[in-house]
Formats: sequence, C-alpha cells, structure tokens
Amino acid sequence: MEKGAFVREDEALQVEDVSALLGVGRNTVYSLAKSGELASYRVGRKLRFTRADVERYIEASKTGGSPLRPHLPRPLPLLMRRLFPR
Repeated sequence: MEKGAFVREDEALQVEDVSALLGVGRNTVYSLAKSGELASYRVGRKLRFTRADVERYIEASKTGGSPLRPHLPRPLPLLMRRLFPR
C-alpha cells in the first residue's frame, strides 16, 4: 500500500499495512491476531485485516476494553502504553 493511499473500509490490509498504521512491528500484529484482540482472516496462508477492524481495535484500546471481550476487565496492553503514554 502506498503511503497516503486511500483505503476503503472493507479493503484487505496486509500485516505490513497494519504494522505501519499502529506503529508496531510485524510480530506484534501477528500476536494481536493470534490472541483475538485484533480481528483477522486468512486468504490462503496470508493474514488479512479490514480497516474497520483495525479502527475498532484502536478505539477499544483507548477505552481499555476489547471489542471481542468487553465483559473481561484487563490492563491496558503494553503496546498501547507505548503508543499513548499517560
């Protein structure tokens, strides 16, 4: 994806795209997807994300909850502490 390129809400994002949007490494993106914190799907062996799911993850992280598990209290992930220091 080109820097500054327009992305539709339902367009497939690659791990590298999500990594750039969140400002984290690829391994962190894989970990978030594996834990279920960040919704993803597979196309063959490749992991893909929608922009809407990435935005939902960001919003849920701002409030300290997860859109997949809103009933389970959990501490703010280290990743979000790095991105949004208090």
